[in-house]
Amino acid sequence: MCKNPIHSEPLLMGVKLFFNNKVVEAVIVAVSLGIILICIYTPDVILLKHIAHYTVHFMLLFLFLGLFFLMLDNKRLLLWNFAFASLLSLFLKSSSNTNLQLAKDSGFPEVKVALINLSNISQDPGIIPKYLNKANIDIIAFNELTPNWDPYLKEQLLKSYPYMSNYLSIDNFGKAIYSKLPISQSDTLYHDGIPYLMSYIELGSDQKLVLLNAYFLPPLTRRQIAILNSQLGFLIQEIRQNKFPLICLGDFNLAPWSNELRAFKYSAKLNDSRRDIIPRAKQDLTSFLDVPVEHITFNNRLSCTVFENIYDAQDNYIGIMGQYQLTNSKEEDLSILLHD
Repeated sequence: MCKNPIHSEPLLMGVKLFFNNKVVEAVIVAVSLGIILICIYTPDVILLKHIAHYTVHFMLLFLFLGLFFLMLDNKRLLLWNFAFASLLSLFLKSSSNTNLQLAKDSGFPEVKVALINLSNISQDPGIIPKYLNKANIDIIAFNELTPNWDPYLKEQLLKSYPYMSNYLSIDNFGKAIYSKLPISQSDTLYHDGIPYLMSYIELGSDQKLVLLNAYFLPPLTRRQIAILNSQLGFLIQEIRQNKFPLICLGDFNLAPWSNELRAFKYSAKLNDSRRDIIPRAKQDLTSFLDVPVEHITFNNRLSCTVFENIYDAQDNYIGIMGQYQLTNSKEEDLSILLHD
C-alpha cells in the first residue's frame, strides 16, 4: 500500500517535465489556436465544418485542460487554455440569446410554442398529448409528419387544438401546426421544391402572430450546403417582407454557432431563444456529444420569457418549447408600418 505514492512521484515528475518542454508547449498552443480559428472562422470545407460542429465541446475541453495544467503547476498552459475556453464561451454566447436573463412578464399577450420532430418519438406516442396538456401549450409545430402520423395527431389533438394546417409528405418535409388560437390564414411556400408552412395566428385585440415552420436536410456535402444557403436566402426574403410578430422555428440541422445559422439570424433580424448551449447527458454518455440543431427564433416584435428542452418519461429528447410575449403597443405597431 505504501509503494503507490513512491512510484507515482516519478511518473508525475515525468509528466510535468514533458509538458514543461518549450516545444511541447508551443505545439499545444499552436494546435489549440488552429482549433479556435476553425470554430470561429469556419472555412467552407466539409471536414472543418464537422470539427466546428463541436465547438462547445472544445470549450469544455480547454476548461478541463486548464484544470489539468493547474494540477501540474504549468502556469503558461493553464493561462492559455483558460483564455481559449473564455474566447470560445464568448463566441458561443454571441451565437445564442445574448440577454443575461430572459425577459420578464410585461403584461402583453403571451403564447407558448412547442416544436417536436416526430422522428424523435420512438416509443410511446401518447407522450405528445400528455405533454401538451401538462405544459398548457398554445401552438405546437411538428416536423417529419408522415401519412402514418397524421390520423393519430388529428384524433388526439383536434379536440384541444381545433385549428390546424399541415403539409403531408412521405419524405422528411412533412410538417403541421396545431393551435388553440384561430389560424386566419395558412400558406405553403415553396423554393426549389422544398416546402415551408406559414400560418397567421390571431392573438386577439387585432394582434397577429406569424409562425413559419421549416425543415432542412443535414448539409453533409458542398452541394447540400449550397442548397441550404439558397433556402435560407429565400426565407430571409420572406421574413423581411413580414410586418407582424414572427416566430421562425424548425429543424435547421445546424449548430447554433454555425456560419450559416448566424448569418441567417443576422440578415433576417431574428433572435435566438436558447440562452445556453451546455451539453447534458440525459440518457447516456453518448448524448453528451449531441448538439442542438432544432431552433426557435423570433423577431424584435417579441421577447422570449421561457425556453426549455422537452423530454419523455425515459429522458429521451423529443423537442423544444418557448414562451413569447408581444413587445410593441398599437402605437409602436403603427409607427413601424408608417416607417416601412
